[in-house]
Amino acid sequence: MTGAQKEMAYLQQFGQPLHAFQRIRREGYKYEKQSHLDHIATLRQYLKIAPYLVPYLHRHVLRHPDLEITGLIDWQHSAIRPWFLACGVPNAFQNWGDDISESMQKPMLPPDLDKLNNQERSCQEELFRRRQVHYLYWAKSASSSPIHFASLAYVGSILRRRIHEHASRPWEGDNVTRNESFNIKYIKILQADLVRLTQERENVIEVETDHLCPVSFGEEESEHIIELGAAEEEADEHFQYCTEALRIGSDGWVPVERFDEAKERTREVKAVALEAADSEEERALMEEHWILDGFDESVYF
Repeated sequence: MTGAQKEMAYLQQFGQPLHAFQRIRREGYKYEKQSHLDHIATLRQYLKIAPYLVPYLHRHVLRHPDLEITGLIDWQHSAIRPWFLACGVPNAFQNWGDDISESMQKPMLPPDLDKLNNQERSCQEELFRRRQVHYLYWAKSASSSPIHFASLAYVGSILRRRIHEHASRPWEGDNVTRNESFNIKYIKILQADLVRLTQERENVIEVETDHLCPVSFGEEESEHIIELGAAEEEADEHFQYCTEALRIGSDGWVPVERFDEAKERTREVKAVALEAADSEEERALMEEHWILDGFDESVYF
C-alpha cells in the first residue's frame, strides 16, 4: 500500500493535468489532457480493497535479482516484500499471455514439425523454447522451493502482483503504466485491474466479511474501462510494430551509424501517416503529437 500512498500524496501536492506520456495512446483520449484527480480516485479505490488481498503467504522475504552478489553495492536492487509479492517468474523465463504456459501444460513440438517450411519451423521451435523455459522454472520451483512455488500457484497470484505494481508506479497521464514484468497481452490500466478483481473477488479476496465489496463498478462503466484498456493495448502493439519496422528502440535510440538512416525512414513514415489523415484537424493533431518526435518530459518527473 505504501507505493500507492506515496504516489497519491505526490499527485495531491504536485499533480497537474497531462497528456499521456506515450504519444501513441493520446489519440484514444482525443488528444486531451487527463486529470490527475481521476488517478487519485482510482488509487483510493485500490487502498480500500488492498487490505482484503493479503493471503496467508505474507511472511517477508529478502529477494535480489542477481544470483551472484559480489559486492555491497549490488544490494541496491534488493527488495523486502511478502512472499506473495516477491514471487514471480523472472522476465528472462516468463511467457505470460500464452495459453499453454498459463495452464502449466508440458510443452510439446507439433507432430508435423518436419513438414513445415523453414520459417514456420523456426517459429514453432522458438515458441516451444519459450514455453519450455517457463514450464521448467515452475517445475524446478516446485521441487527446490516449495514456498516460492506455492506463492506462484496461489489463486489470484498474478492479479495481486499486477495491481500492486500498477498502483505503486508514477502516473503518466493516462492511468496506464508500462510494466515489462507482465506480458503485453495483459491490460495495463489500473482501473481495468480493479474491474477484473471485482469480477473474481470470490477467488482473490481473502478476508471473510458480511459487507459488500469495498470497490464496485456499474456494468456500463466496467465495459468502458475494459474497452479503454484494450485500446491502450492495441496502441502499444502498433507502436511496437512501428519501432521494429524502423529498427529503433522503444525509447527512440539507435546506433550512431544508423542515425541518419533512421531519421529518413521516420520522416517517410510520418509523411505517409499525415497523408492518410481524414481531415486537416486530424492531420494537425497527428503532427503535433507525432509518436516519434521529442518533447519536454520534465512535467512527468
